[in-house]
Amino acid sequence: MAERTIGLGAALIILGIGTFGLLGFDFSNWTPLIPAFFGLPILILGMVAQQGSGPFLLMIGGAVLLSVLAFAGTVSSLTEVPALLSGAPVGRPMAVLEQAITALLTGTYILVVLQAAITQRTQRRSVRS
Repeated sequence: MAERTIGLGAALIILGIGTFGLLGFDFSNWTPLIPAFFGLPILILGMVAQQGSGPFLLMIGGAVLLSVLAFAGTVSSLTEVPALLSGAPVGRPMAVLEQAITALLTGTYILVVLQAAITQRTQRRSVRS
């Protein structure tokens, strides 16, 4: 799970910096960097969890919490993606695209972590029985 956490953090950092670069590194508008602001602590939490220098569940739990916050802030953009893909005018198309990618990345991560937790719990119960 730590590897997936590191991957998510790296993907969010690349997404944020990449979008910022595509928009011309305009430092008067730093909002394209928001995914990177979530990605950096997620990456660090994953690295700490991988090294075993901190409580694993606490590190992954922190990454999930940050992912939930990022997902909650970006999931509404998914409703604008069909209009964007059909060529209809959308306000701030790069922002919609970046937010949609952030929502997909973080939402997928949350589901993977939940699935792993459920599987682990089910296996523990079957071993005890």
